[in-house]
Amino acid sequence: MSLTKASYSMITGAPYNVLDYGADPTGAADSTAAFIAAIGGYSEQREIYVPTGVYKIANTLGLGINKRMFGEGSALTKLTFNSSDLFCITGDAFTQIEGLTIQKIVAAARTGIASYTPTTANGFRNGIIRDVVITDFDVGIGSTQGLTQGLMFNNAYENVRIYNATTGVQMGAGSNTNTWTNCSFWNCATAVQLNNVTSQIFVGCNFENSTTYDFVVAACYNIAFKTCYFEPAIGGTFDNSTGSFDTCHSTAFKTSTTQFVTYVNNSTISINDFTDYNFGGSASYVTQWYARSGDTTGYARKSNVRVRTGTAKADELAVAPPYNSGTGTATVANAGTQTIATMSGTSGRYDVYATIRASGNTTLYASFATAIWDTTGSRIVASNGTNAVISISGANIIVTNSTGSSQTFDYGYLRIGPL
Repeated sequence: MSLTKASYSMITGAPYNVLDYGADPTGAADSTAAFIAAIGGYSEQREIYVPTGVYKIANTLGLGINKRMFGEGSALTKLTFNSSDLFCITGDAFTQIEGLTIQKIVAAARTGIASYTPTTANGFRNGIIRDVVITDFDVGIGSTQGLTQGLMFNNAYENVRIYNATTGVQMGAGSNTNTWTNCSFWNCATAVQLNNVTSQIFVGCNFENSTTYDFVVAACYNIAFKTCYFEPAIGGTFDNSTGSFDTCHSTAFKTSTTQFVTYVNNSTISINDFTDYNFGGSASYVTQWYARSGDTTGYARKSNVRVRTGTAKADELAVAPPYNSGTGTATVANAGTQTIATMSGTSGRYDVYATIRASGNTTLYASFATAIWDTTGSRIVASNGTNAVISISGANIIVTNSTGSSQTFDYGYLRIGPL
């Protein structure tokens, strides 16, 4: 009597192997039906095993509650999607996805991984995505605003790599308290886009070769980047949001005039222990770590920012209202001075910054300093070693010309404080 070979999934407690349901690991035939059969019912707890191979998928794979789908590793197990659906893989409570590459091969807008979307869904929550590559998507991992449109919250993303996406991660209202550990965002237009979410924590993540923004943050609270790497850094925006950058670093910035964070509408940010090994090749560019974008609200702090040689720059300097700012021109004789602003306010520590450029000259003269002002006048002079300096005489901020001839200067200045 001959024996009949049992399938892997017939073993009690064993994962459901997609090969047992007819999946093709060569990528020649469509494997959608096999995957759906292995996944089973929405509420049925299962582990779905995807052996080494390439699998062609034509529709959304909806992983329901308590589902774990895992492969042999992102380098060995690949799912290619030519799906006509908007989402390729969706998850719900306690969904886990591990050890896979997910690639879009259809020329249409698609999201790689999203929350399960029917009106009864509670969102992709308390889940884990680990050792997953997501490539060539319009949105790699995404949730839009509103419960019925899908939420992703209380999830752990570990060693997730998102390549060649229009937006690497897009999170909307309610997608809170997600942790991203050792994740990479490479060659995305915008690596991370967050709107109306709280507590998104990025730890040990790499932001590489973003073409538009490393991050766009709007109406968010507690967005933290810790020990992250930006290469080349292009920075991003905070709008009505709070966040921090701690012990991050970069070896290059996209341009010598990159503003790492532009913040508006009562945003509060801090940059602490950021090491840049070649910030535009000039210590003067330390002044470009952040900038308001046209309003007087918000607060920013930078502490222990190191540039190129490891020298501490702008240690514990803060940006906070009230402040004066403006631009203008001043004609200054050689060795002469011109007042460009008058300080006002209470005694305290002030961050004083000015950019000074001879009109029609592309060379930028920049000055940056901290003033301890006691209302009777501070005695500081700051310069980056060029032919124009910024200083304080009494309550006046003045520019001094030592170019060797009379010059008309364009200037912009920022008087910030008290601290």
